[in-house]
Amino acid sequence: MKDRITNEVARAARSSLSTAKQAIVAQQRITALMSGIFALLLAAVAYTSFAPATATPAAAQSSCPQWKIAPAPNVPNQVNVLDALSASSASDIWAVGYSYDPNTSDSLARNLAQHWDGKEWKIVSTPNPGPDNNYLDGVLTFAPNNAWAVGDAGNNKVLRNILLHWDGSAWTTVVAPVPADAQTALYAIDGVAPNDIWAVGLKLTYAAGAEALIFHYDGNNWSNLPTSLENGRFSILYNVIAHAADDVWAVGTQPSRGNSIRDLQLHWDGKQWQDLAEPQAQGGGVSMERVYDLAVAGPGNARFLVGIAGRQPAIVHIDGDKKEATGAGFRVADYNVLTGLVALSRTEAWAVGYGVPGGQSAKNGQHRLPLVLHTTNGSDWFGERTAPIEGNSSLLDIIVVPGTQDLLAVGSANGNALIETYSNPCAAPPPTPTTPSAPTPVQATATAKAAPTFPPTPIPGENETSRAFPETGKSVKGIFLDYWDSNGGLTQQGYPISEEFTEISPLNGKAYTVQYFERAVFEYHPENQPPHNVLLSQLGTFQYKRKYGATGAPSQQPNNTEGSQLFTETGHKLGGKFLEYWRQHGGLAQQGYPISDEFQEKSALDGKTYLVQYFERAVFELHSENQPPFDVLLSQLGTFQHKLKYP
Repeated sequence: MKDRITNEVARAARSSLSTAKQAIVAQQRITALMSGIFALLLAAVAYTSFAPATATPAAAQSSCPQWKIAPAPNVPNQVNVLDALSASSASDIWAVGYSYDPNTSDSLARNLAQHWDGKEWKIVSTPNPGPDNNYLDGVLTFAPNNAWAVGDAGNNKVLRNILLHWDGSAWTTVVAPVPADAQTALYAIDGVAPNDIWAVGLKLTYAAGAEALIFHYDGNNWSNLPTSLENGRFSILYNVIAHAADDVWAVGTQPSRGNSIRDLQLHWDGKQWQDLAEPQAQGGGVSMERVYDLAVAGPGNARFLVGIAGRQPAIVHIDGDKKEATGAGFRVADYNVLTGLVALSRTEAWAVGYGVPGGQSAKNGQHRLPLVLHTTNGSDWFGERTAPIEGNSSLLDIIVVPGTQDLLAVGSANGNALIETYSNPCAAPPPTPTTPSAPTPVQATATAKAAPTFPPTPIPGENETSRAFPETGKSVKGIFLDYWDSNGGLTQQGYPISEEFTEISPLNGKAYTVQYFERAVFEYHPENQPPHNVLLSQLGTFQYKRKYGATGAPSQQPNNTEGSQLFTETGHKLGGKFLEYWRQHGGLAQQGYPISDEFQEKSALDGKTYLVQYFERAVFELHSENQPPFDVLLSQLGTFQHKLKYP
């Protein structure tokens, strides 16, 4: 669906239609009135040739081989497109889409489903309920024997939804309740549990035109739940995200004032659907025309949204009263769109899509370029390099593989199914060597002590929210988890390397409940009001004093570049890339004041020498061998401190 509604083309090429949704165009022909409105909603998009092109996708900002292409099976002699992903575990992943013969004018599209069993991808046979074109647009899996897929089938005159169920051995067609006079299409599916599933799309009737369609499954039956939209007519839902039984989101597009269209955001609170879309997102001035994906990033309706505004990719980040929008500056071609999104925390997210050189109307010599964006603070997005693909390629959906930090994205490349994997940022600090450089044995012995055995003071929310990290075997709970999610997550804090325990602060001699992470130590301060009841230990201060004593590090050089900032509190200057990173990653609250100027230091992790600067709560390292945003990294101060104090 994402591929076809935004810029896809196969059908447009085969049937000489100018819009991306062939069945909708067919309905346009029913009446002149509907034709005009659909022309507004689903504007004509370009024909994309699947023939190999000579151009190479524009280079993004990371030079490391982070993304890798996974071997994907293909229907022979067919164009193969993967449009959506779902995973219940690392060994139960489904990707769905469609295939067709590009060399035959009357070739019909057929459903395509591929499954990953932990060892390889395999094509699994699927029924094609419609006599004409069949397309799978969304998929949801709960277990190896329980998955659902949705889509649409039709020709120039008929549009009908596709609803399939997987029982562990075969896909079968399920009939959904559709009014006798309506034509329907389903574009996405998601669920909280096997007995609480949602599917969304489009319903067409002669009387009402196009309306948002919402189906719900209670474990026994599918039912059609109507919406109460003020501008319900001619609205379309492209995606649904079920976060909880009383927290479900559906997004798409709807008419707006002045003969235009705007984003549609519906929220289910367990009783009713409410329209929460805003015509103009505050902060960036980007008006979303269509929302293709949404990711719930945390409590309080924190969320990311991606789609398109004009010909530019549109991104909106909403967290409480904070609303930010962006999109300009990420164009890789004349027409650009984001179709897939995944959030790792309140501030870290990935988005995928593609650009089309020549704009929407060009039909000759056209090809696609993949578009991948990444943010770690919720505001600043950076382009990322995908696995190198020459010619025509696009990425349409992205997920996190359950139980891992790995990403999985799908799409199409030069007529073949495209599956790409991403495993941990390539520029992340390497694992600690078995015999790392460390303080002298005398220092380690003098400061070593057994980890405290008395229980910690309970922290708020620890019995309500918890997340296990199999990478280290530790869990993060309550307000510590909220802080981790809201302040950079894995990139900024690292993995947890301890559980909660009580520790005496060397700064004031008081006891606090703490938890160690690779790059930080969280302290619970019950004497403070939220959000200041979670503070970071001054690991930079401890490390700096331990290594350099009262005299400080030798050969320091203040950064005097244009725009540098002097901190009178400590007498040190901050500028260049370090100042940019400091501002983008929490500033004073997260990093603290600078307690040194810049100088060269040998890393205890890899033995190499880097330009560094110490702060109260962090040490910045400049890795000039990396491209932004991975050219400034944080030392693993939490790891060093934990090993020093609790060997």
